[in-house]
Amino acid sequence: MCGICWLLVGFDRLRTYFILAGSIYFLCSNNTWQTFLLLGTTTVDYLVCLRLGHTEHEGRRRCLLALSLVSNIGMLVIFKYFNFLGHSFSTTEQCFGFRFDWVDATFFYRLESHSIPLRL
Repeated sequence: MCGICWLLVGFDRLRTYFILAGSIYFLCSNNTWQTFLLLGTTTVDYLVCLRLGHTEHEGRRRCLLALSLVSNIGMLVIFKYFNFLGHSFSTTEQCFGFRFDWVDATFFYRLESHSIPLRL
């Protein structure tokens, strides 16, 4: 991958598409469902950027930026903190004697068990 990117130095657009295709292939070979999440957030960001290029109104630009931020940070919160929040909620409800069966904190754990654990 690195060697081919080095050979494509003069062809910026082709190089960008090659890196994008390689990234999607790498992600899809690991976990297919993550590919759809990546494509979804990438599509939202791409469409927001296209609209930002044609929009002069400050309020509309802020709304578009908010849409992009909410989609990206929303994905981060759901997949990074869902188990933590679900476990905390479950523990708190048990302290007060309640039980909510609709909270399934193991759903994303099952999805994560098939992915590469990356910790920063």
